[in-house]
Amino acid sequence: MDKHLVSAIAQCEDNHWFFIARRKIIKKIIASTVNIDKNAKMLEIGCGTGGNLKMLSSFASLNALEFDDFAREYAVKRNVCPVLKGKLLPYKDSECVEKFDVICMFDVLEHIDDDDSAVNDLRSMLSPGGFLIATVPSYQFLWSYHDIANNHKRRYTKKSLTSLFSNDKWEIKFTSYFNFFLFPAFFLVRFIGNISGKKQSDDTKMPPQLLNRALLSVFSIEASIMPKITFPFGSSLILTAKKK
Repeated sequence: MDKHLVSAIAQCEDNHWFFIARRKIIKKIIASTVNIDKNAKMLEIGCGTGGNLKMLSSFASLNALEFDDFAREYAVKRNVCPVLKGKLLPYKDSECVEKFDVICMFDVLEHIDDDDSAVNDLRSMLSPGGFLIATVPSYQFLWSYHDIANNHKRRYTKKSLTSLFSNDKWEIKFTSYFNFFLFPAFFLVRFIGNISGKKQSDDTKMPPQLLNRALLSVFSIEASIMPKITFPFGSSLILTAKKK
């Protein structure tokens, strides 16, 4: 990943409305759909600059993998857990090759050429009855320069995501779109950016403080009502699956 983009993410990941609200949603879904205790072993694959590590460490004994050296430096400096060099495919080339009770992948699957093989590898990395929690960006019609800058291979629908887990090896525990309430504005921004030929990604820039607070307040509503309510559309998807 481009170093300028990594630096931009690192500088705003703790305070940007999107990252804060997404962490709230992930935390709520893990607490509500995954049965683990403090002694369980958890792994975050593709932890980036480490913005989720503190939250995840509250659930279980945490390790993390990050392939990008520059991003991993930021994650290591957070001093939350071991952050090893590694990637999902091939996992055997990573520094960490043990089994885990919970694996987390937040906006990682869309970076992988062969996502079907990746899901099979994830299953082999889980202990019996282990859980996977993943988020991905949604809808190919939202494709923009942001996806190109972040080296995305695709965006997903609920159907295309769950089809990766629709076999006798997985039990899907929960899936939903999110960023539902802000979706119209999100769509409009992407649409205008695409038709104007915009060639820069502003998604990681900090908005003005009042706007950041307002967007955070709206987006955070979703964390308070999930998983009792699932959303029919949104700019992202979240899934929890259990290894049979």
